[in-house]
This record gives sequence, structure tokens and C-alpha cells, in this order.
Amino acid sequence: MFCLEDFDPAVKTAAAWAIAFIAKHSEELARAVVDAGGVEYLVACVQEPEIKLKRIAAGCLSEICKHSKVLAEKVVEEGAVQFIASLITHPDD
Repeated sequence: MFCLEDFDPAVKTAAAWAIAFIAKHSEELARAVVDAGGVEYLVACVQEPEIKLKRIAAGCLSEICKHSKVLAEKVVEEGAVQFIASLITHPDD
């Protein structure tokens, strides 16, 4: 998760992509991401100015949510919805 704190957006983007790839495979792996504090970092990435990072972080949060109601609730509790909702009207296609 430390790569999601890096100052370089490319490092954060690669880290978010890797975490999404892990989280999509099973509820157990998604839960490991949540337990490691990944949701907090991903929500912070959704707030970054780089659109590619925003998209990948939002996609990663989606991969976590799809496995169970408990995991989805954790994403909501971390405040992700308000930041993801703002992307709906983002001018970038």
C-alpha cells in the first residue's frame, strides 16, 4: 500500500492497477486489501488530479465491492461514493 502514497502519479497508478488485479480474483484477496488499509489509500487516489489514476482507483474500489456487502460497506464508510460520483460529470470522456 505504500506505493499508493508515493509522490509520482505513475507509481500510484501502477500500484492501484496491481491491487485491482489482486482484489478482483476472490473475496479473500479483496478482504486482504481492505484489511491492509487499501481502501483509504484508494479513496485518496480517486481525489488526485490525474484522470488515469482516478479511473484505476475507482475501478479497484469496484473490484473490492463486487465480492460482498460487507466489503462494499467498507468502501462506502471510507467516503468513496462522494468522490466517485463526482467523476460522473468529469469532462474527460
